Amino acid sequence: MLDKNSKKVLKQLNKFYKNSNFYIEERAISQMCNIDIYQTQTILKFLISNGYIEKHENNELGLYHPTIDGKNYFSNKRKEFFKILFNSIFCPIIVSLITTLLTIWLTK
Repeated sequence: MLDKNSKKVLKQLNKFYKNSNFYIEERAISQMCNIDIYQTQTILKFLISNGYIEKHENNELGLYHPTIDGKNYFSNKRKEFFKILFNSIFCPIIVSLITTLLTIWLTK
């Protein structure tokens, strides 16, 4: 589970990568997200360790881009939310409706 700042960084990385398809430097990420550089570096390490972003190997500047998991993080969370919503709310309502209708039909 990502915290607020990690989500902010991942969202900015996705937005930047979607628009330009280039790698982005950690200082630029820090400025775009209004987070200090040290916290940004910690967040980037956390996102790398969880497989949401990758660091460009041939550069000392620290250029980053989102992975497939990072690109799909927000859509996967949305799908997961609707799945939980369906299983927790709509399924019990449908089952109780069917049970009530069967009970009424059987008692007549």
